[in-house]
Amino acid sequence: MVYLLAWLGVIPFVLLLCVSQFYPAWGPQCARALNIYASMIACFMAGSHWGIVHGTASGWPWLILSNCIALMSCIALWLDNHIGLLISGGCLGVLLLADYGQLQRHWITLSYWYLRLMITSVVLILLCLYGLLR
Repeated sequence: MVYLLAWLGVIPFVLLLCVSQFYPAWGPQCARALNIYASMIACFMAGSHWGIVHGTASGWPWLILSNCIALMSCIALWLDNHIGLLISGGCLGVLLLADYGQLQRHWITLSYWYLRLMITSVVLILLCLYGLLR
């Protein structure tokens, strides 16, 4: 079920990229929607990081990182859509690196790491495509 939900979360990125290309007049709305959705996903993932390390004695730097990522994602909403997308995409990339750090500490499973690696890679590629095609 986790795999299905994760892949379903990619659908809005694909749809908004396609709509922005096939209906150029909707470009600004698609950029705004992408910015909002990417920021929302980054905040959600930052919250999941917070939950993963909350009870660990050595987890306080990860708690600070997750809060900073959530704040940066929220700030991205107030900026120009394209700059906001860069920030949100960067936050997603940092979260992926943080996932790898959590894997090394055995706080997440290898299967979860592979899922996050696949999903985040696809999302980052879609965001880069949007930036190149706009």
